[in-house]
Amino acid sequence: MIQDYLESESELRRRVEKRLEERKGFLIHIAIYAAVVVGLGVLSFMLGSGFFLVATAFGWGAGVVAHAIDTYFKAGAPSIRMEQSIWREMRATYGDDWRETASRADYNEMRGRLMKPYNKRKEFLIHLSVYAMINVLIWYLVGFPVALLASGGWGLGLVAHGVDTFVAHGRSGALEREVERERERLENALQKEKRKRAVDRLQLTSDGELLELIEEEPETASKVKRR
Repeated sequence: MIQDYLESESELRRRVEKRLEERKGFLIHIAIYAAVVVGLGVLSFMLGSGFFLVATAFGWGAGVVAHAIDTYFKAGAPSIRMEQSIWREMRATYGDDWRETASRADYNEMRGRLMKPYNKRKEFLIHLSVYAMINVLIWYLVGFPVALLASGGWGLGLVAHGVDTFVAHGRSGALEREVERERERLENALQKEKRKRAVDRLQLTSDGELLELIEEEPETASKVKRR
């Protein structure tokens, strides 16, 4: 039963500790980055050249921004919203008592399906931030026209990444919505057919008594139930 897994003390502690470790790792990273950049700033002022400062600030800074986005998605508000989305989908798929009826394999399958587009969005945002930071550095170091070629070529890859992330995900989401609507239509049709059969089994006798015909096996005659 998935309820025992999700609400166990060890699992709750594991999830909280994982988020705290992610945040701690990022804070250590940004503290070291800030200390080095400040030191290079002082050195650049003494030498009268900002080359090392700019190269480090933007080159390493791209990694810091990527780490920040990764941490935000893993340990920030999006991760909590994702868990809530998984629970909503489990409830929609397995009913209100899904924590008692669904298995851990069912939960992991649902989580994997929803995490795929979630991670794709995170990866695109990291790509976009690194592109912006590194391109500032490229334009500072080499200038036109080499920087233009680098920015344009890489930019095409970034656009392709964005299309794959959002357009493909949009189609996948539309497909899931259409499948859900088709499932609802089939369910409504089945319910309508059941109601029709129930009405067809009712008979009104000559004395005004309502009878229900209960069908059994083909070789067995129908039974009559008084209503």
